[in-house]
Amino acid sequence: MLPKAQPAIAALRERGLDATLLTGDLAQAAERIAALVGIKNVQAGLSPEAKRLALNRLRDDHGSVAMVGDGQ
Repeated sequence: MLPKAQPAIAALRERGLDATLLTGDLAQAAERIAALVGIKNVQAGLSPEAKRLALNRLRDDHGSVAMVGDGQ
């Protein structure tokens, strides 16, 4: 995952887009992964419902939002 994620995040940034990591993982692990791929915004320890609410907040703040996930 990480080798492909780094250039993908860089390509988004080049287009003026930003990424946020929403995860159920522990904060320390999430922040480590985010730093490796170049994601600055991290919300960790989220339940599926909390992720949905976070996505709604991002939509309210920014309009269109795309989500990519592993479905787990």
